[in-house]
Amino acid sequence: MKQRNDKNGSKNNEWETPDYVFNKLHDEFQFNFDLCATLENAKVSTYTSDALNYDPHEAGLNIWCNPPYSFPIKDKIIKKCYELSLHDHVNVVVMLIPAATETRAFHDIIWKYADEIRLIDTRIRFKGYNTKGEYVENATGQSGSMIVVFRNISNPWKKKIMPFVTTDKYKEDFKEE
Repeated sequence: MKQRNDKNGSKNNEWETPDYVFNKLHDEFQFNFDLCATLENAKVSTYTSDALNYDPHEAGLNIWCNPPYSFPIKDKIIKKCYELSLHDHVNVVVMLIPAATETRAFHDIIWKYADEIRLIDTRIRFKGYNTKGEYVENATGQSGSMIVVFRNISNPWKKKIMPFVTTDKYKEDFKEE
């Protein structure tokens, strides 16, 4: 779920991941839990809308997370995702977040602990209600995006940083259906 506010052009705090992005990642990671969802936009049947207080009880979790994008909640959820990746019941946590490489959260958490960082050079088109109250499926974010992968057993020597994904690669990997 992507978040905006009055200062950046929208009163809507919920922007759903488009299916063409989620489905490609779901094929790879087989998600069985959505960490930042509502009944209306959950990508899998098991989800929470209270990410910061979530404590996994079931084993074998592959967690999807498209958090609200506003500060400071986004940074808190990034930290929570890393912490969840260390939990015995969690296999992997995959996040879709803004490609903000200048932030403290990027340097202190993502750069140090993520197993993969995939930068996407084309803006993803999210689903949600625009400032006119109209449901749209093509609202672009205010910046580019990245996929961040935290695996349960992290080895800092095996960090895999994906290069910028070209537009052609983007069209191939995140093909709209």
